[in-house]
Amino acid sequence: MQITDDDIKRVEKIFFPNGGSFEDAKKERHSFIKCIDKSIHLQACPGSGKTTALLAKIYLLSEKMPFENNKGICVLTHTNVAIDIIKKRLGNKADKLFTHPNFFGTIQSFVDKFLAIPAYTKIYGYKLKYIDDELFFNRVCSKRSLYKYNNWLIKNKGSFDSVDDFVANIDVSFNRSDFNLVINNLKNKTSNTYITLKNIYRDIFENGYLRYKDAYSLTKFYLEQYPQMTNYFSSRFKYVFIDEAQDTSEIQKEIIEKCFNENVVIQWIGDINQAIMNYNEQKSAWVPKKDDRYDVLYLTDSKRVSQPIADVIKNVAVNTYDNLTGNENVCIKPVIILFDDNTKDKVIEEFAKIVINKTALFNNEQKS
Repeated sequence: MQITDDDIKRVEKIFFPNGGSFEDAKKERHSFIKCIDKSIHLQACPGSGKTTALLAKIYLLSEKMPFENNKGICVLTHTNVAIDIIKKRLGNKADKLFTHPNFFGTIQSFVDKFLAIPAYTKIYGYKLKYIDDELFFNRVCSKRSLYKYNNWLIKNKGSFDSVDDFVANIDVSFNRSDFNLVINNLKNKTSNTYITLKNIYRDIFENGYLRYKDAYSLTKFYLEQYPQMTNYFSSRFKYVFIDEAQDTSEIQKEIIEKCFNENVVIQWIGDINQAIMNYNEQKSAWVPKKDDRYDVLYLTDSKRVSQPIADVIKNVAVNTYDNLTGNENVCIKPVIILFDDNTKDKVIEEFAKIVINKTALFNNEQKS
């Protein structure tokens, strides 16, 4: 099974109805779209069209289904944006991607559906009600003075990291002024404050309410207890694609790696310099490097960034770009906005003015 140049030309008409192409001087996009036989990290520069190229690849693969043993495609995202894009661009042609044996959704929804919910039912013997931070903390705030318990989770039920993380982040996450004193007492794990909060957490947890983060901790525990789950996921999916890989946390990456064995083609797609982390993570867990399992491909040709800006950002980025080619049709030079504590609230307004002025200038140049 392979994806050909003719396949790519055909799919261009779907994704670029008004004209456009996956062509670039180094054939990098073609190489990525055609790469369906090995696990890779795709390090893609800003404006490279990585998500569009990924969706084109997925669409072409869906045309070749069913795969051997009726395996499917698993696409994991951090938001629903990619899902909305493919539904909008492909319409009814995308229906196949959203039916069994495929899965197309966020990492959170994958973890909840296939791991956290079944794990909770197996451990506790009854169904989980909600996985939602706000609902969880609403119950904490409404009932915190009513709970007086002497026991923690029974054997094995409390082995995943939960309580310390929970009590340490109440005030940070929800800015509840009522918990200021709580935070100051957490270092002493024999204090009444710590024990009370621990018991509140336990009760709400055991009554079927989890935070999003708890779902990951429970899943990690579940996979450690039942490593044969890897065989289930690996027998269902032939391909796994992770979009915006740079936003993957350590526990998310660990779970994904544990779910799929070496027989599954896993492809991570992202830009290490565009990470927007959640859960108070300081840096991305995803590092695009070659090893025994993964090769590395690159998209270095930007359709959005001008060459003068590309020349600057490739050297000042946290992880410098070895190669970054800008769009020669975009004549925008870098702009530096200087501010201090007294003017920092004006930065967004000033940035907006620059964008408006540059847009007007670009439009005038296009008309001429």
